[in-house]
Amino acid sequence: DIISDPITPGNNFTLDGGLILDANVSIGTQAESITLSVGTVAANAGNEVFLESGSNDLTIGQVDVVNAWRSDADDPVYNLPSCFKFTGRLDVDRFRSSIEAVVAANPSLTSTLDPEGQGLAISDPGSERYPSLEIEPDFDGDLEDLLQHVVAIAGKATDLQAGPLVRMKLFCTGKGHHYFAFVPNQFAFDGWSFDVFLRQLSEAYEHGGQLPEKPDTELSYQDFVAWQRRQSHPEETVEHWTSLVSGFSDLPAWNPPDRPGAGKVGFSLFELSQQDVEKLEASAQSLGFKLADVALGIFAQSLARSAGVNNLSIDVATSGRYFPELFSIIGLFYQDLPISIDVFESVRETVQ
Repeated sequence: DIISDPITPGNNFTLDGGLILDANVSIGTQAESITLSVGTVAANAGNEVFLESGSNDLTIGQVDVVNAWRSDADDPVYNLPSCFKFTGRLDVDRFRSSIEAVVAANPSLTSTLDPEGQGLAISDPGSERYPSLEIEPDFDGDLEDLLQHVVAIAGKATDLQAGPLVRMKLFCTGKGHHYFAFVPNQFAFDGWSFDVFLRQLSEAYEHGGQLPEKPDTELSYQDFVAWQRRQSHPEETVEHWTSLVSGFSDLPAWNPPDRPGAGKVGFSLFELSQQDVEKLEASAQSLGFKLADVALGIFAQSLARSAGVNNLSIDVATSGRYFPELFSIIGLFYQDLPISIDVFESVRETVQ
């Protein structure tokens, strides 16, 4: 996504352009594009389960991240690289203070996995596990150089216990703009949190590097962790979802073709033309659905044809922010949700 809205109107600089960079996804800018490849994804079927949801003081999403990390601690796939361009007069000291204020106000950013691997350990300022802003005062590279710096930061695996779980670097060009590389790990951060982080950063900068105090009545990330754990009853959960997906076809075992690289888990990347995107958006609107719904229907149609079945249960991710009180909290909230899909002859019928 290219973010072009002002981050703080009237404060002498704007957030001119931000790249939310996802691993193995091609990111385009007005002038050029670059493909990032900072990690791989392991096959879930081959991963050993180290933690079970509800048996610890972690969210369901964090349990998933921990299990993947213990399977391959050198894989940086759960790092979320981003880079933002600030145009105008930026007070670097006030920006640093604003970053420190936002980090201090969000325990998810200062937390790591505890030594027992069962919960969160909050780090103190000044410790090696505590996130801090690095500043490069005289950056004179071009956009491609900048993005390579971001890839290097994001490509370093994150130790969930040693931390820090957030890496930040400000590149000062001396040309009227700055670049801010922000790379949180998904153990502490989800996609929704980007907007929350930027709003808080804007608010802190506008108040001279300090965030206004929050009312004591506001929910915290720890409140959500405790609430989610109270909802977790593994035996009842398994029984509930097993009953819901009963009757659906098991996919036949897949035997990869005999060729180099076949069967390796990863990403398949392709790009659609603007004309194709507009056609898909028009089709989605005519059906009263979002583009994501159409994409899911296409995926289900393709998978059903390959497997020779006409009903599927596909797992999708939800934000997990079920209450308005959670909208303004930084953390990892997402949860998986199995979607039961009957597949018809056409994608249109499937989506409907």
